[in-house]
Amino acid sequence: MEHEPVATGEAGSQRVNFDFRFGVSDTQQVRDSDTDYEDSDELKSIQSEDECTTSRNRAFTDGFNVRTNMEDPEFRIGLVFESKAILKAAITAHSVNKNREIKYKKDDSYRLRAICKGDCPWLLYATKEHNKTSFVIKTFIEEHTCPMVYRNFRVSSTYLADRYLSDWRAEPNMSVSTFMERVKKDGLGDISPWQVYRAKEKALEKIRGSVIEHYRVLWDYCEELKRTNVGTTALVEGYAGEFRRLYICLGALRDGFIRGCRRLIGLDGCFLKTEHGGQLLSAVGVDANNGMYPVAYAVVEVENGDNWRWFLGLLKDDLHINNSQHWTFISDKQKGLVNAIESLFENSEHRTCVRHLYNNFSASHKGLALKNCLWDAARATTVLQWVHHMQRMLDIDQAAYEWLESKPASYWSKSHFREGNKCDMLLNNLCESFNSTIVNAREKPILTMLEEIRIYLMKRIVIRRDFTIE
Repeated sequence: MEHEPVATGEAGSQRVNFDFRFGVSDTQQVRDSDTDYEDSDELKSIQSEDECTTSRNRAFTDGFNVRTNMEDPEFRIGLVFESKAILKAAITAHSVNKNREIKYKKDDSYRLRAICKGDCPWLLYATKEHNKTSFVIKTFIEEHTCPMVYRNFRVSSTYLADRYLSDWRAEPNMSVSTFMERVKKDGLGDISPWQVYRAKEKALEKIRGSVIEHYRVLWDYCEELKRTNVGTTALVEGYAGEFRRLYICLGALRDGFIRGCRRLIGLDGCFLKTEHGGQLLSAVGVDANNGMYPVAYAVVEVENGDNWRWFLGLLKDDLHINNSQHWTFISDKQKGLVNAIESLFENSEHRTCVRHLYNNFSASHKGLALKNCLWDAARATTVLQWVHHMQRMLDIDQAAYEWLESKPASYWSKSHFREGNKCDMLLNNLCESFNSTIVNAREKPILTMLEEIRIYLMKRIVIRRDFTIE
């Protein structure tokens, strides 16, 4: 028994393949099914040019052209469709255009009977051609006597994703209200916000590719990145064929950092907003104009000590940090990160972002007076000034003073910073600015996100270079 090829899905629920091929004429159908010519080994007669032209015209007339007829399909007896999926897509298009609800009364591998849900004479019956995947209409009643419907169940999220695919490609951040108005203006009736969300998700997946497929090609992506960007370090790790973590340090960024930036690096992690989650770790430096200078970034499953140690170990090799005496790192108080810095950069200076410090401080010690004391002590440039502001805090709240005094001042106060670096930053705004810049990219599949980050960094280098030249 011959099995029908698996269709890509119902129209309105799956996207179908619209590659067009000519149909088969009625004459050919009768000849193939009622005679033994199909199994004959004899050579076919040579047709004249006129005969060939007539045959092609007949095939074009009897075959449904998905490129020209799908927007407003016209059915007739003898019309041939390449597959049942294309036939269903045409029925869906008819249902939406005529504002009628069409349902399938019979739907199997060899037959398709569609009737109007509004209890009217409209009927379409098609069968599969012998030894072929195509379907031909055998019975068709065109008349609709039922009233039009305003909300058609055929206007599904999949149908909307296919119909408005070009709109989503042009405006990927289109608002829900804007899309609902566009659908209503096109005469498709009211749709729910949830339909919009699902349609957007399906359309963007078709545009960008599935998330899983992105992870599968990461190894090839890294090799291409190293080939086209001289000096780039791109490493992806996995186990049992599954992704684990990825590290990228573009060669141009690394060389620029080594040659002209301060020896201060901000470290931070942020969440990826896809269904598979993950964390983006980043290392951002400071250029000669005190601007942020992204150096390297990594995608990991979770932000922990092992992944930070792996990331910082690769960064240390890329920046050729053999002696960390004159290097400074600034971050939050994430325990795994602190331990990784202490183990890999033993002689370096490690600062804590004062904003993170204050957030922890204010959880149990509230009040504007205590806040001012903490920030004044952090901004103090001499030890005497620092002692003075700490004394003020002691007079206000001894518990708050003891909490802050237990934190080494070399981590958070200018008065205790090393002088060799010539940089008195208190906040990790470098990484925060970078994370906010790529916030939209973090919502996209990993390959799209990595490319958007790379393009942003590339454009930033060019803009900064041109600004310096001017």
